[in-house]
Amino acid sequence: MKRMLSRKSMLLGVSAVALMTVATAQAEEEVYEDDAAEYEEIMVTGKKVTFANNATDQVMLDQKAPAASVLAVVDSLPGVLVSEGGIFGSDDWSTTVNMRGFSVGLDQQQIGTTIDGLPNGNSNYGGGSKANRYLDAENMERVEVSQGTADIGSPSHEALGGTLNFISRNPLEEEQFRVGLSYGDNNAQRMFVSYDTGEIFGNTTAYISYSHTDNDAWIGNAGGTYRDHVEAKFVTELEDWTLTGRISYDDANEDNYQRISLDSFYENPDWDRLTDQLTGIPVIDQNFRPSWSTLRKNFFAYLNAAYEGENFSAHITPYFHQQNGRGDWAPPYLVALDGTGDLQPSGTVFGGGYTERVFEVDGNPVMSYRHTHYAKRRLGFTTEVQAQLVEDNELRVGGWLESTRRDEWRDWHEIINPLASHAFVETAYWRQYDRTFNTDTILLYAEDSHEFGDLTLSAGLKKFFVDIERKDDFGNEANFSKNSDSDVLFSVGAVYNITEELEVFGGFSQNFAAIKDGVIEDLSDLAGSGNAEIQASIDSVDPETADNIDLGVRYSNDWIRFSLTGYSIKFENRIEAICSNNVSGIDYLGDDECAYTNVGGVKSKGIEAFVDIRVNDNWKLYSALTVNDSKYAGTDVKVALAPEFQLVGTLSYTKDGLNAGISAKHVGKRWGNYTTAADGITPASNVDRLPSFTIADFWVGYTLEGALGLDAIDFRLNVSNLFNEDYLGGGTPGGYFLGTARQTLATMTMKF
Repeated sequence: MKRMLSRKSMLLGVSAVALMTVATAQAEEEVYEDDAAEYEEIMVTGKKVTFANNATDQVMLDQKAPAASVLAVVDSLPGVLVSEGGIFGSDDWSTTVNMRGFSVGLDQQQIGTTIDGLPNGNSNYGGGSKANRYLDAENMERVEVSQGTADIGSPSHEALGGTLNFISRNPLEEEQFRVGLSYGDNNAQRMFVSYDTGEIFGNTTAYISYSHTDNDAWIGNAGGTYRDHVEAKFVTELEDWTLTGRISYDDANEDNYQRISLDSFYENPDWDRLTDQLTGIPVIDQNFRPSWSTLRKNFFAYLNAAYEGENFSAHITPYFHQQNGRGDWAPPYLVALDGTGDLQPSGTVFGGGYTERVFEVDGNPVMSYRHTHYAKRRLGFTTEVQAQLVEDNELRVGGWLESTRRDEWRDWHEIINPLASHAFVETAYWRQYDRTFNTDTILLYAEDSHEFGDLTLSAGLKKFFVDIERKDDFGNEANFSKNSDSDVLFSVGAVYNITEELEVFGGFSQNFAAIKDGVIEDLSDLAGSGNAEIQASIDSVDPETADNIDLGVRYSNDWIRFSLTGYSIKFENRIEAICSNNVSGIDYLGDDECAYTNVGGVKSKGIEAFVDIRVNDNWKLYSALTVNDSKYAGTDVKVALAPEFQLVGTLSYTKDGLNAGISAKHVGKRWGNYTTAADGITPASNVDRLPSFTIADFWVGYTLEGALGLDAIDFRLNVSNLFNEDYLGGGTPGGYFLGTARQTLATMTMKF
């Protein structure tokens, strides 16, 4: 592995110059002209809120390549660690987000995500959709991050540990046609085309965009990703009303990366143990990267109607989301489905068990191509009313309603000739299961805030009503349901302005995560039990909750922004799947019996801070610090994969048409796993101390105005992981994804 003191020295130097003190939050919007672009840069420097919150700025957008995932932009904010196993976020399977001991990844969904304030429909791999499925980087205005608790009206029932709100840009006031072309390492190619109408009909602006991105896998010589993405948005201004509509369509085909052990990383930190050539030996070829795939199509649309009066405002936003996709694997055998051990000669068998796994027929190797299909439809709306009942008092009342249907089924196809390729017979020989899950969600909330001179007090309450139903579409099993309502959840807080530039804040909130339908998905551990016993087992699982306390200070003037937050979190009713672990290797058939149960909690405490300095009209310095201590309740065992120390330093420069910068992030050592006590549940001691790492990004761009008869032409070079550091990103306890190697992308953008 590469160990270079220069990287750490550079980071510490940039951070020190940036007055690396501490901070989180952001507020007061400042809009100013950027000489290098026609877009306005919005800098959020700290709302009057009682909890930690941050937002990305233009420098963070410039730091990432246009092909990058929108998730990557938030990685420089305090408290946040985004890990992506695929270049430019091109693999959902290996993408994780960590914040204050909470995470989003293969095994947990504890951080909320919204798109323009609307729910994303969960972030899990099986049926979820992370933000990059909804939004291109070129169309993103900013990301608002609430580290500990979300706004009371945030429509998410995953937000135990805060929320990421991705905000799309509004259409331009002037007509513009934009074409961007990007080329980079690993045959990375990207085309982005957009058209802004400017003002039409005297009150409307709109745009439509299309992008295509593809790249090879950065490990080995096989596999890769392609993605097609379409967005459109309009804004119509009426006398007291504003209508905003937006649609997005995303079609992604991603070959995956695999988790490895810490020992495997030390043995070879550049290989995830997937292969790039077929050998004709199924036990090896089950690891052929192009057979490990994620296919997803997502369509999302909403229409927002907002009314703005003198002392009264209201909005309602109906939305619709549809997803279709599948996940692929290639088990090194066929499955015999009858009592004689013979293979099914033709057609598809629906449901039932299997008698044995068949590894060869007439001396020839055989393999299956296993597809797990995901389909989801969501229909819902959010609404809110704000009223100033008396002077200095504001009341907010609102709600969220959503109905979701999720279908999941798994079928097995025969690979035609394992000696030659992984092509498979289109007709499945076995549909293993077919299930439907219906989830109905209602959120009701109210919040009142009152200003007493320089002091603002707020108090609110909200309640979730969540009902889940499971149906076996073969009709062989009974239907089961789960009520996952919350208690009434309270929040209180205060903001005190010491001066016009300095304020202190504090808040307490109760957070909630509804039980996911996965808890009642696989009931194999209860096979042979009566329906009443199965339902009782389902009912015994309680929703997860977290109590969050934030205390902090914010400072902002014309040249410096600074914030420091201390937090304490008590997370209870943590849900985990307890498995028998009676299957070695990948459990393709689902034979490992697992049961979901509440296993205790987590206690977290720490500080988050940032400082942002405008040295002069050209130079800007930014630094962020995170110190976090997350332990499983009642133990001294650290939460697996939770970052303990993070430090960011960024130096950027803009003048005339030139903009450039360098940014570095250091992540300290983390614990990756833990052993359990005799009960198989209680954490006993940590194992796998993951090495620290420092990642640097570099970017430079130049914009020529009026060149070649164009409105503008922009040239940009982005380099991520500048020093090609070997490191481990996210994963699950005991299994870790490799961090991506250095990637360079050159982009030319023309504006007409």
